[in-house]
Amino acid sequence: MDGTNIRLSKIQKERELMALQQVSYSVEQLKHRLESIVDRFEKINEGTEAVKIVLSNWNDVKRVISMATLSLANYSDEDYRNSGKLPLTEGAVRVLIENEEIATAGDNSDLPKEIQKDNDDDDNNNNSNRMNGEEETT
Repeated sequence: MDGTNIRLSKIQKERELMALQQVSYSVEQLKHRLESIVDRFEKINEGTEAVKIVLSNWNDVKRVISMATLSLANYSDEDYRNSGKLPLTEGAVRVLIENEEIATAGDNSDLPKEIQKDNDDDDNNNNSNRMNGEEETT
């Protein structure tokens, strides 16, 4: 009976090994599925960040469009009919500002002297062009 007990024990151990291998295989499959889910969530998160950036800029976009179209309120229907040149909206220029303090400054007193001088020169040139009847181009 000793030999029979050993064989039964061996068969039982082989069954346990097969069960453990199946569990191990199932765990590997679960691991791959979870990694796939993590990748999908990362892509969703990236897309959500992009949407957040677009939506955060949307109010600024609407404000700029509104400002540009307000300039058309100065013209009457006759200006559109009689003029050889149709009235256009004011041009807008977008300038990237890397320094957050500069971007949120209400006036230019906080700006470096070089930037203040450039801004003042630009303002003076634009004002003199307007006085001479020249249009500003953007």
